[in-house]
Amino acid sequence: MRRTLVLAALCSLALATAVRAEEIPVDQLSYPVPRDHQVRIKFPVGDLRVETTNGDHIEFELRANCHRHWERCADRVRNVRVESEDFGGKLRLEIRGYPKMNTGFSLIGVLRVPRDHGLEVHMGVGDLVVEGLQGNLDLNLGVGDARIRTDESAVRDVDVATGIGDADVRTHTGHVRHHGFISSSANWDEGRGKASVNLRVGVGDADVRLD
Repeated sequence: MRRTLVLAALCSLALATAVRAEEIPVDQLSYPVPRDHQVRIKFPVGDLRVETTNGDHIEFELRANCHRHWERCADRVRNVRVESEDFGGKLRLEIRGYPKMNTGFSLIGVLRVPRDHGLEVHMGVGDLVVEGLQGNLDLNLGVGDARIRTDESAVRDVDVATGIGDADVRTHTGHVRHHGFISSSANWDEGRGKASVNLRVGVGDADVRLD
């Protein structure tokens, strides 16, 4: 009997944990992008992952992760929206409607971009991952960890800096790493490609890996 009660309590705890963390679809979009255009995204709080796609469209999938008070969270998520603008050779994406004082949910974004396009990211808080893009990268993260991975053959130079945290560049020919409590940086300019990678993190770790 006691074992049954313990198992029931564990099941109730697992169910409560699952209820506290629910994902809600926010938006799923697709945009045609000319080859000479750069993609720019402003992302407030959460996790943003950027991947490559073989088509001539970018795709953006946005979800919200509710941490508690699911019904109340769902009401607040309804105000979140993605706005886009194509101007001056850039396709700009911006998340609007995210509340300034919010502890109930964070955002999960997956952005798919053609491999040879440039990318500019302005992100507030969270984790940023960029995989496989071979165009110019200009990435700015306020608080969190950033990890960039791309082909060394496509890159000319890398400039990484953090306000508080570690800056790290890994290549086939070497490993540049700097630790420091304030203003860590790592630089590499021995590439034969065309792309520049610039990564800035205010508080957190910044890692660039060239395969």
